[in-house]
Amino acid sequence: MEALGKMKRMIISVVVVLLLCSSVCFADTIKYDISLYEDMPNYQYDKFDKNWSAFAPYLHQYSDATVVIGLKIGGNSNGIEMSPVIYGWVRDKDNTTTKYNVSGIQLLIGEAVYSAPMLGAGTESIIMLSSTDGKELLKKLVEVDGISVKLKWATGSIVEEIEGEDFVEFKSFAQKCLDTNVWEFINGALGDNDACDTLIDQMWPLEIE
Repeated sequence: MEALGKMKRMIISVVVVLLLCSSVCFADTIKYDISLYEDMPNYQYDKFDKNWSAFAPYLHQYSDATVVIGLKIGGNSNGIEMSPVIYGWVRDKDNTTTKYNVSGIQLLIGEAVYSAPMLGAGTESIIMLSSTDGKELLKKLVEVDGISVKLKWATGSIVEEIEGEDFVEFKSFAQKCLDTNVWEFINGALGDNDACDTLIDQMWPLEIE
């Protein structure tokens, strides 16, 4: 009987521990809510369409051109539209008309060079960040104090050094994506995160050199 009593007490103790662990796990689980992203760089909300977006832009104006490079994400009340993206374009000095049709973008983070097959509207280049390699890219980004970005087009290319104050919003954007694990909330035209990852891996896989 004494042995049986000890066994019961042990089972009860294990159950209590499991319940405590599960309650902690559930408490740490983040649920999707638009308000999670209100403090992201350049957050915008359309109260008519119930859509939101946030982006971290870098802009360099030359005498005859404007180079724009950035990170962007967006969604609605149901979730995030798709994976975070890195984009880049070259327009005229007023940033209104396309000057070069950018066909490629490369990022130098530390010693690693990241790129992906062409994705965009023919006037800009985009890299979609999956929950695997793309997430690792953002992890590397928050560990450095600056990155180099090369935009390429048919007749040339340009390299921009993004650092110091220009890099602050990039790190803030990346850290928020990581802290809230934005990929868990993807629910858009391309499907959920698994569908997005599959499409990215098949069509526009991230290349690391």
